[in-house]
Amino acid sequence: MHGRHVAVRRYSVGDAAQLDAAVSMSVDHLLPWMPWARFEPLELSDRERLVEVWIDQWDRGEDFNFAIFRDRQLVGSCGLHRRVGPSGLEIGYWTRASAIRQGIATDAAACLVRAAFSMPGIDHVEIHHDAANVASGRVAARLGFAIVDEQSDDVSTAAEPGTERVWRLDRRARARQQKSGDDADGR
Repeated sequence: MHGRHVAVRRYSVGDAAQLDAAVSMSVDHLLPWMPWARFEPLELSDRERLVEVWIDQWDRGEDFNFAIFRDRQLVGSCGLHRRVGPSGLEIGYWTRASAIRQGIATDAAACLVRAAFSMPGIDHVEIHHDAANVASGRVAARLGFAIVDEQSDDVSTAAEPGTERVWRLDRRARARQQKSGDDADGR
């Protein structure tokens, strides 16, 4: 899939080295928001096995992890996750530290919105983030998501006070965006 500035595609094992480099140089940036970052650094062989797990999950229709590329460089990762019930998908994303504030997460998330609503049986997409993660909130707002909930969160990282914000975009709202020409991703 192509956005305005990025290409988003399914991971292959050959992407593991670029993923490893992106994560390694971004650990300090990711630690405040991504609980998995506390387990870094991984060995490259472990990263390859992780990508193999993602490929297997994709093949089983359980989870869909994507690499984000700009000019053939892996600049982040995103995914459609089956964590919000049978008719919804949660979008997750992160951008390497050297590529923040460049619209990459918004562009990639817009690609995932299109992908999610092309799947049968999906009637809504959600973005969940800690309330302190203002940048993630801007991504959701730019794409026309609406806040539907704030709830206590037991995820513990350096920057998260423990309030999860939930944003939602349903299929009808998405269709209205497209019909009115107010399609946040410009397509």
